[in-house]
Amino acid sequence: MRLSMTALAAFLLAGAPAALAEEPNLLKPYLYQPPPAQLSPLEQQKALIYRSQVQSQLNRLQTGNTRGELNAYNQRLLLNTRAEQQRINGVLGLGF
Repeated sequence: MRLSMTALAAFLLAGAPAALAEEPNLLKPYLYQPPPAQLSPLEQQKALIYRSQVQSQLNRLQTGNTRGELNAYNQRLLLNTRAEQQRINGVLGLGF
C-alpha cells in the first residue's frame, strides 16, 4: 500500500511543473509567470531602467574581478549578474 501511494505521488508530481507553468499560482501569482509577449511602454521603460542598474553593477563587479579584488561571494554575484543581464536582454528582445 505504501509503495502504491509513493508511486501515485511521484506520478502526480511528474506532471506538476507543466501544470504550474500553465496555471497561475493563487498564493503567489508572481511565480511561474512568463513575461508578456509584448511589453507596454511603461513596462519597457521600467525594464530599461532595471537593465541599466544591472549593467552598472556588472561593470563594477567586472572591474573588481580584473583587479583581483573579489571574494568568493562577489565572484558568485558576478556570475549571477551576468545571467540576469542575459535574462533582461532577452525580455527586452535585445539579444546581446
